[in-house]
Amino acid sequence: MTGPASNKLMFSSDDETVSTTQPESVRRIVGKHTIFELVGLKSKQMRLVYMGFLKADRVRACIKDMDRIVKLRLAKGFSDKGNEFSGKQFSDSNKEFSGDGKIYVVPAMKHITFDVAFKLIFGLPEGEVEEELFRDFTTVFKPILSVPVNFLATNFRRGLRARERIIKALVPMIREAKAKMGDELVRNKIDFITSLLRFKDEEGKGNN
Repeated sequence: MTGPASNKLMFSSDDETVSTTQPESVRRIVGKHTIFELVGLKSKQMRLVYMGFLKADRVRACIKDMDRIVKLRLAKGFSDKGNEFSGKQFSDSNKEFSGDGKIYVVPAMKHITFDVAFKLIFGLPEGEVEEELFRDFTTVFKPILSVPVNFLATNFRRGLRARERIIKALVPMIREAKAKMGDELVRNKIDFITSLLRFKDEEGKGNN
C-alpha cells in the first residue's frame, strides 16, 4: 500500500491499530518524543498534523521548490566549489561528485533528499546551517542499529554528540518561527514546522 491510502492508514489510525517499538539505540539517538513513541491524545494530534501536511495540494505546491533544490545541488556539485566541498568534507565512500563530471548517485541522492526535507520541514533558505545539519544527521544515523554503549571513539557516542548539536541548532529556529506566527508572510508558508505550530485541536489548544 502506497500513496494517500497508506498515509491515511498510518496517520489516522489509533494507537492499537498502528504501533511500533523502537530499539534502545534508536530511542537514545532519535529521542522518545517521536510520532512512533507518542500515545493517546498527543499521538492523535501529531497524526492529524501529518495528514494535513501530506495532502495532495500541499505536496503539489512544493514541487517547484523540490525542482529548484535538486537543480541547485547538481549545479553546486558539478562546479569547482561543489567538487571541493564533496572531496573535503566526506570520505571517498560518501563523495558525491568527482572532478571529471561524474556523479556518485547514492551519496548525492542522500544530500538532495536532505536538502528537500530541510526546505519542506523548516521553510528556510539553503546555507551554512543546513550543511552543518546534514553532516550531523549523517553522523546520527550511522549508529542507529549499533549496540547502545556510550564509549569514547564509538559511532554511538559520536551520534549522541551530533544529536546534541542538532537540537542546539533547531530549537532557536523553532522559537523564531513561533515568534513570527502573526506575520503576514508566515501565514502563507506551508512548511511542516509552521503547520505544526498553527495546528489547533478540537478544543482550540495548539501544540506546545
